[in-house]
Amino acid sequence: MLVKAAEVDKREVKEKKDYEFTYGFTDNMQRMKKANVLKALNKKQLYNDVLRKRKDFILMKVKDGWTVGKDKKGKGVLEKGLNSYSGLTKTELDYAYYLVKLQNK
Repeated sequence: MLVKAAEVDKREVKEKKDYEFTYGFTDNMQRMKKANVLKALNKKQLYNDVLRKRKDFILMKVKDGWTVGKDKKGKGVLEKGLNSYSGLTKTELDYAYYLVKLQNK
């Protein structure tokens, strides 16, 4: 019984670390803002028939060379060449911009 409890604790710690990991994006945020940002970035959504966390989708796109830009209406989008993806919230765009800046350091 104690072994199972220890395994559960390890799994919960790992899940919490994964939930809170944002490459330093939320490190200097106040507790309530950080909680809201983490909630938004950890929401799951279907992308090309694959269920992913929004933060993982953004990271995948940034690693693939996508950047933050603006569409014809001035709304923030992820873009690469002639392709663009506009289904992102302000928080997600801020995270994408942060990752692009990190990648270019």
